[in-house]
Amino acid sequence: MWGLGDQIKGTNFSGAFFAGASLHACNLRNSNFTSCDFRGTDLGNTAFLSCDLDRADFSGANLKNAVSNDTRLDSIVVDASTIGPDGGEFEPYSAEDAARFRKTGTCPGGRLNYLSLAGGSFPGSDLRGARLRGTTFRGAMLAGSDLTAADLGGADLSGSNLTSIKAGRANFSNTDLRIADAATGKKDRPVVDVRMTVKVFRLP
Repeated sequence: MWGLGDQIKGTNFSGAFFAGASLHACNLRNSNFTSCDFRGTDLGNTAFLSCDLDRADFSGANLKNAVSNDTRLDSIVVDASTIGPDGGEFEPYSAEDAARFRKTGTCPGGRLNYLSLAGGSFPGSDLRGARLRGTTFRGAMLAGSDLTAADLGGADLSGSNLTSIKAGRANFSNTDLRIADAATGKKDRPVVDVRMTVKVFRLP
């Protein structure tokens, strides 16, 4: 397939099946990869530039040294079998950290990126300094939790209970903080009952 140094730009691949293919070291620019199947795909050293990866599945993919810039990563699937970079947009969660958090509700400094914890009950959780990029806490109970200095970039906290959380120095860039309307199912109302320790806090 495509490989080292190949450039792909301005192309609509929405829903395409790339599972097991090689796109190693490609330059992917201004293209639509929404809902694509990248399971087991070799994307090592690949650059996603101004692309849309919404709901793309990277389970088991090789994303080592892959980078993204000005790229939409909403609801992507990255699991413990994904080979990802140490840090950055595609870093997968640690299976060990995930098991620890589900069992104890505590994982300071842990790596829980892209883990689905929707609807869970985690009141008073200790997530200080945790890596939570793209993590799904939709509808979860997080009241009284400590998110100090946690990285929640791109996480889904819609409909979750965030009452009295601590979030000083936390990163909430591109985080979904809307509250689901129980009657209509629409996420159209902003969080109104959150008491945080941050001085400046912006909703998307």
